[in-house]
Amino acid sequence: MSNALLLLQQQVGSPAKLAQPIANPWQFWTVETLASVTQCPAQGIADAWPAIYAALDARGIATQAICAGVIGTIAIETASTFKPVKEAFWLDDAWRQANLRYYPWYGRGYIQLTWQTNYSNYGKALDVDLLTDPEVAMQPDVAARIIAEFFVQSKAAEAAAQQNWPETRRRVQGGHDGLDRLVRIVTGLGQPG
Repeated sequence: MSNALLLLQQQVGSPAKLAQPIANPWQFWTVETLASVTQCPAQGIADAWPAIYAALDARGIATQAICAGVIGTIAIETASTFKPVKEAFWLDDAWRQANLRYYPWYGRGYIQLTWQTNYSNYGKALDVDLLTDPEVAMQPDVAARIIAEFFVQSKAAEAAAQQNWPETRRRVQGGHDGLDRLVRIVTGLGQPG
């Protein structure tokens, strides 16, 4: 087992403990706190967070630090809607088709899943057909499972567990765009910046 995985296991507990569902997705923060810190609509958070938390818990990564990193990521990646969004959602599909070389595998969800290979890989990992209809990635329950799986596969969860926010953001975005906001959110949620 790698050092990073050992550290993650130490922070989140044993596999047997991780298998036990935690009934309260609000154990760390209230809807009001999340809305205030993220500047996202309280109703969007109230609607989305229980399924996202359940998906994180199912993958064994529902620690406070990782949840903070996921919440900050969702706030950034969804343009503060806290709802699954399409890449360049303010533009129409004709624009996406004309301008995105990976069309129709453009960004969708809480995290902007892109490229056919990723739709295939995450679909297989979740046992969901994302290739026949990529719009399935916009379904909130599927989008929740995708972000949880993404945080595991990309090792963003390991970075968040270590409270390494620059690395968390790099694992998600490929660079550091949005890092300042991620740090503001996670520190607002009580995590060291």
